[in-house]
Amino acid sequence: MLKLNASYSKKVPAGEEYSSQSYHASVEVELPDGLSPDQLQARIHETFDLVRNSVEAELHGKSPANYGRKWSEKPCKTGLKHPPA
Repeated sequence: MLKLNASYSKKVPAGEEYSSQSYHASVEVELPDGLSPDQLQARIHETFDLVRNSVEAELHGKSPANYGRKWSEKPCKTGLKHPPA
């Protein structure tokens, strides 16, 4: 079994001069052994996409289901399931 950690953070200017606000999310998922390099790369991309879209959704005051792609209980093309909205 492989473990994949994906994280994304973003710092944006806040209302006052020389101040900022940080947003951060990270997730750890377990991946099955035996994935091909292409499957592994796709899982990494999908997981990072999920984390990045979640941070951007929080930053813009949107729910993750309404930002970027829609999450579903159905597996993606590589079998990774996304949580329901």
